Amino acid sequence: MVQDETESQPPQPAPPPPVIVKVASEYEGEWKHGICGCFNNCGLCLYAYFCPCIVAGQNAAAMGESCVAYGCLFLVPVCNIIFNTTLRGKIREKYRIPGTTYNDCCIFTWCTLCSVIQSAQQLKVDTIAPMDEKMPRD
Repeated sequence: MVQDETESQPPQPAPPPPVIVKVASEYEGEWKHGICGCFNNCGLCLYAYFCPCIVAGQNAAAMGESCVAYGCLFLVPVCNIIFNTTLRGKIREKYRIPGTTYNDCCIFTWCTLCSVIQSAQQLKVDTIAPMDEKMPRD
């Protein structure tokens, strides 16, 4: 009898599992700008000063939350602290920034605009469309 070619070959080892390489963000584990880094982007600083609810809403939208809800709740005294503290915590979690909910709450309560701007800079929301361009709506 003639042996089949496949029977005469030794069994092939299983291929090794694929290597997954995670590329770390340049700013992973820390904020891009400090809490007083508002003036690193003067345009964003002025925009947040005169229209903080819009910047807060854009921060929420960048994190997959409702822009309109967060923007409107920014104007409601106790709700703004709760929702923006939660949003800041989600940003810290996404970028693996150490901190606590208590710290987020204190920063938002006492340095509201600086907190909103710091979050916007982290999320790169500072690429706000000029006034002559149409803004996409949900």
